[in-house]
Amino acid sequence: MKTKTLWKVHSILGLIAGLPLLVIAISGSILVFKDDLNRFLIPEHVLVDPPADPTERPLEFRLGVLQRELPQYEVTGWAFYDDVDRADFVYVVRHGTHDWLHVYQNPYTGEILSEPAATESEIMGWLLMLHYTFLAGHPGMAICGILAILLCFLGCTGFLIYRKFWKSFFTFRWRASLRLLCGNLHRRLGVVSAPVFLILGLTGAWWNIAHVIEEFGNHSDGEEHEPAMKRRLYATGLPLDRLVEAAHAIISDYQVNYISFPWMEALPVTFYGSFEEQNPFRSPYHSTVSFDAHDGSLLGHTRIDQASLWHQIYDAFEPLHFGTFGGLASRIVWCVLGLTPGLLAVSGFIIWIRRK
Repeated sequence: MKTKTLWKVHSILGLIAGLPLLVIAISGSILVFKDDLNRFLIPEHVLVDPPADPTERPLEFRLGVLQRELPQYEVTGWAFYDDVDRADFVYVVRHGTHDWLHVYQNPYTGEILSEPAATESEIMGWLLMLHYTFLAGHPGMAICGILAILLCFLGCTGFLIYRKFWKSFFTFRWRASLRLLCGNLHRRLGVVSAPVFLILGLTGAWWNIAHVIEEFGNHSDGEEHEPAMKRRLYATGLPLDRLVEAAHAIISDYQVNYISFPWMEALPVTFYGSFEEQNPFRSPYHSTVSFDAHDGSLLGHTRIDQASLWHQIYDAFEPLHFGTFGGLASRIVWCVLGLTPGLLAVSGFIIWIRRK
């Protein structure tokens, strides 16, 4: 394909996707530090005062508090944090509904720190929904998936157009016209950010489009996404702490980061976690241990480093998309480079207007 044709394709794609990519870029860069920002935005919910001996209360005690204080709700998910001053994040569903709400719980006392609320009721939760659904449910998720694919095409076509960038990469014409100045900035930002575009675009597109396809396939007959929660779907006296010990015996150095409780009939109780010294390109959730929700018997387990090649690649999507693979340094880089689709949308629009 000739460079002129490539440039036309690149321009058309950029004009179509420019504004929504600007929204996705800004929201995504902020979300890289979502947990850190929540410390300042809602400290009364997410922060706790650890005692001198920061030993958490048993899971069964904390679950009992949730069941006693929220009798009209059932616990469906439970996330834990490494930081000693962070509250647990607990998903709950009210009887007669299928909407997932959340509360925060002090792991040292069991105290519930917030009322049940939807994800988008908090600033960071609202921003997350904006980022991957445009606040439009599954149709918005499909649109964001398509935009992620367009981002990949923009990265590839831009790199092909400016494939000889190295000849003038270090000579920036500061006193040029606005169009040439934007062109210089556009080329350099695009070339530097193209690999990150591909990573963010491919992982985001896969998550969104796969979810939409699954949703359409499973519920194309118009049935509800999930049946309304009518009763508790797991044993009231389930020995959670003993199950954690069993998980540690099955996977050495195992750390439970999330517990999934059944929200539909016949689902198990599943622990999602990680283990010490695992590859930095592993997510904290893809080594699992599952137990029967009624008698606690072991149903199976998966250790990500022993899974199939595709599952290991898929598991790397999360640290690659959120930039957590290199700690604070990689998150800062991802935050900065994540803004470039927005900057390129603005500079590209100026170039197109000036050419016209």
